[in-house]
Amino acid sequence: RLSTRPELFIRLWIKMMGGKVKPGYWKAHYAANKKKRRAAQLRAMAKRPEHYAAYLHKYYRDNWKKAVFNRLRSRAKREGTVFSLVLADIPDMPEFCPVLGIAISPGRKNGAPLPGSPSVDRKDNSRGYVPGNICVIPYRANTPKADATVAELEAVLAYTKTRLDRR
Repeated sequence: RLSTRPELFIRLWIKMMGGKVKPGYWKAHYAANKKKRRAAQLRAMAKRPEHYAAYLHKYYRDNWKKAVFNRLRSRAKREGTVFSLVLADIPDMPEFCPVLGIAISPGRKNGAPLPGSPSVDRKDNSRGYVPGNICVIPYRANTPKADATVAELEAVLAYTKTRLDRR
């Protein structure tokens, strides 16, 4: 009976091949079968969606720095932004937001970050993702700044103040 554990299967396969595998074989094999592997993964996820949602939630909560690091790296590559961080350069998550004072804790709901989820903010956007240029604030505090200018944020603030004064 063959084991379902991949590492045992690989060892058995290598024995059958005479103990030798050409260098780069596995890299080429995975590249050639990428669509098949993804389709199998999606079929498994469709059978037990609640299981995978719980797994992803736990993974993100336990490994938020790694998840954020990978997201930043891919975003920098996609946008052509400078990226010279290592995992240790990402600051620890503060207990409370320095901007809004709400508690910060990693979590997602239906794939979207919660308002208190940690988000990385660049102090100077022109410098990119470099050590010393990032800080961790909650998603709720970082989202409005995504593409707004200071003048636009001040205009929203002034509008909100006048609306509150009329009450």
